[in-house]
Amino acid sequence: MFSMRFIFPAAILLVAACGGSTTGPLTLADLKERDLLFQERANSGQGGFAPTVTLPDYATASYSGVAFVVIGTDQPQGDSVAALGAAELTVDLVNARVSGTADTFFQIDQFSSLNIQQAEGDPITGTLTYALTQTAAGENSFNGRVVGTITALDGQAYDFNLDGGGVLGGENAEVFGIEAAQGNIAAAILTSRD
Repeated sequence: MFSMRFIFPAAILLVAACGGSTTGPLTLADLKERDLLFQERANSGQGGFAPTVTLPDYATASYSGVAFVVIGTDQPQGDSVAALGAAELTVDLVNARVSGTADTFFQIDQFSSLNIQQAEGDPITGTLTYALTQTAAGENSFNGRVVGTITALDGQAYDFNLDGGGVLGGENAEVFGIEAAQGNIAAAILTSRD
């Protein structure tokens, strides 16, 4: 069986992402590059990723990274579908919300170690949207929904609408992570400020 334990605190380093620019469609190699950059930012503080204590002074900021979705978290690895895609989001502290999308997905083979650097896979169709609101004024945490559809290599489409939570991380809010789950579907969206 597969257990989601991505985000807080240390496990975030296993599935990761970061901003960066590319020309043309994103490839799995591009996502691996984002992974390396995120790990660098998430590990920049002592003790690795930690929630931001003091909110940044920006009104809005763009973040980019990866989204990781597992369908069939209660199934053995061979019976589950794991997908890795490109994620974008905006943190809007003026209006106390986070929103974004993920697309350009790859179905990942042999995902049990969650080591993106060793991931292999093939392109699939999929889209996620996420919308979260700040839990309270001045807080670094957000709650909301992750909604999407992933179509696996075998043509099976999976629709989901997940409860999720997110948090700004790093000394200067360099990273933002979202974790969402419901039933046997789980997702993590992990990003770095552009």
